[in-house]
Amino acid sequence: MDELRAELGDVRFFHIGMDEDSRRSPAAYVEAVRTLSDGLRARGLRPVMWNDAAQIAEKAVRWRAVQEDIPRDVIQVLWDYHDAQFEAVAHLRRRGFDVWGAPGTDHLAQVVEWRRELAALGGTGLVLTQWLPCTAPNRDVLLDAVRRVGALYFGTSQ
Repeated sequence: MDELRAELGDVRFFHIGMDEDSRRSPAAYVEAVRTLSDGLRARGLRPVMWNDAAQIAEKAVRWRAVQEDIPRDVIQVLWDYHDAQFEAVAHLRRRGFDVWGAPGTDHLAQVVEWRRELAALGGTGLVLTQWLPCTAPNRDVLLDAVRRVGALYFGTSQ
């Protein structure tokens, strides 16, 4: 954490993942999230984690077992690249979590829907994902996605 922070400079958030963590018991999962979030908080950073509960059945079972024990300052990022997960957003907001959405960038209409509904439900951010390696051959595709979203929100192609 400290090495990354030294390289990145002034950052406010740190993504801890947790979506691929399926081998720990619920108690060990909560302990891992708490350990990471405590370390980040001590460094003045806000933890952010993926929340797969709305998309993957076995993750929903785990989330029900741990949701009351996850620190409320850990931002929950709900992702779905095909359907919006607004019931899950509302559920997390009722439990006191800040929620960001991750609609992907392939369907701009869905990005707009996520943004509008998140705001209405008290969500506080979007993570725009394009699951494509950041390599030279993919440069134009990735930049095009950024430009399309920029044009949509800011009326610019820069």
